Amino acid sequence: MFVNLSLISLFFWSMPFLPGTYASIAPYISGIYGAIYILSGAKFDKRLMILAYLILCVITIYSTLSLFIYGFDLVKFISYYLSFFSFFGFIYIFNSLGRYKVYSVLHKMAVFTSIVAIVEQVCILIKVLSPLKSFLNMLFTGGISSNILVFTSEPSWAVQLLLFSSIFLYWKYIESKSKTDLFLITTNFLVFIITFSLTGILVLIFCIFFYFLFFGRINYKLLFKYSIVFIVLIFGVYYSFLIGSSDGGYTYSRIEKLQSLRFDNISSIYYFIISVDNSLLVRIGYPVVALNMFIDHPFGLGIGGFSQHLKDYTGLLHTSAFYQSEVIHHLKNLNADARNYFLTIAVDTGILGLTLFILFLLYLIIRIKKTHNDDIIVKLMFSLLLGMMMQFSTIYFSPYLFMYAMILSDSE
Repeated sequence: MFVNLSLISLFFWSMPFLPGTYASIAPYISGIYGAIYILSGAKFDKRLMILAYLILCVITIYSTLSLFIYGFDLVKFISYYLSFFSFFGFIYIFNSLGRYKVYSVLHKMAVFTSIVAIVEQVCILIKVLSPLKSFLNMLFTGGISSNILVFTSEPSWAVQLLLFSSIFLYWKYIESKSKTDLFLITTNFLVFIITFSLTGILVLIFCIFFYFLFFGRINYKLLFKYSIVFIVLIFGVYYSFLIGSSDGGYTYSRIEKLQSLRFDNISSIYYFIISVDNSLLVRIGYPVVALNMFIDHPFGLGIGGFSQHLKDYTGLLHTSAFYQSEVIHHLKNLNADARNYFLTIAVDTGILGLTLFILFLLYLIIRIKKTHNDDIIVKLMFSLLLGMMMQFSTIYFSPYLFMYAMILSDSE
């Protein structure tokens, strides 16, 4: 029962009774399983254990560094160790249930997630049903929004959750040719287009890019199919903009502002883009700040270094949107993050930690090609979550840890 609960909770990214932007019980449940699994003396692949040992050493070293420089950042320290144990928890879940059973549980949740998304979208279109949407939002997330949320805290996360869900719908469709799964994949795609999240679109583009970069082969039939999908996507985005721009909304107003962009030089383009609104200031500005931190401090700033040193790089963020943005809150509470998984690791642990993580990803790619070369679900999951890493830097984000275990587990 509790094993299934840890899988079900993978879909709930913003639960009402937990603090933080990513508020899920999934990493805590799987973390407990992971700790028990390791302490039980379970045997693991030697290369995996060597890499895990090196990662633990790096985390411990840089946590100690942080202790002496800033004082102990307990939250960041826990997040790294929670990720470590949570990963082994998902390894245990795969080994105990088997791959098919894991996929089956997640498929059922994917169906439920897609149905909730449909209901929400209908409630958005039919205003008289808005109380039902508010009730669902409060029940699953603890907040209310006029946009789609499903089980997350914002629309950009909701569409990424739909992409995550669609992988398991696709798995079932391949297996049984179920029209229900095909229908839900289609509705997820339509909700994705209607929501018109720039972050979601970027993640999808990254996903497609990584898939073809690591696993793609030139297949002209598939190329034709993907071309049709791309044309439909572009048309849908354009149509959504034409229809939705008359109603306002931050995405449409953002694009209207970007239309006046002048290509004078890279610096002016950068400052113009981050001045559009708070979201672009944080999502683009923070990774630029993190990159500069890494260049200035290639050996790392210690766990939590980004939030501690953000005050020294505000010149890279100083625009008209600065004083009305989240940056002021982040500076006060020291809770900013780099908005990019790779850059978070680079700032926290320097070139050593970043190199270890890249080696880990290369090991995952080799493992996929050797062990899961015929499993398109594993390839899609890896590509999607690598795309999410470009925009989402929470170290203990459970879908990342699930993906690692999905690839490295020996279960059939």
